[in-house]
Amino acid sequence: MKTIVIIGAGPGLGLSLAKKFGGNGFNVAAISRNSTKLEIIVSELQKLKIEAKSYATNLHSELKEKGIYVGHLSIGNLIQAGTDGDPDLIAKAWCDLYEKKDRFEETFPMG
Repeated sequence: MKTIVIIGAGPGLGLSLAKKFGGNGFNVAAISRNSTKLEIIVSELQKLKIEAKSYATNLHSELKEKGIYVGHLSIGNLIQAGTDGDPDLIAKAWCDLYEKKDRFEETFPMG
């Protein structure tokens, strides 16, 4: 069976895409930084008997026991050198998330 991965899934376009592709025989892998949005999507799709799951979190859970880290860094500002969104600062945040491996997700900038 085919699978569509919807990154940044939400209750608008993401849900519509999931319904359209799911209705055409696709499994749905939804990725969102908001677990509430994912719960809405999965619930709506289950009512339509469409297989749907929070793919990145599932990968994290499945692979961490094998020593493989899957994480998500949600970037909440403009990426531009010399600002709070400097690519070097973002790279450091990713590296810190990877090195600690104590959580799946982090936001940038923190707080």
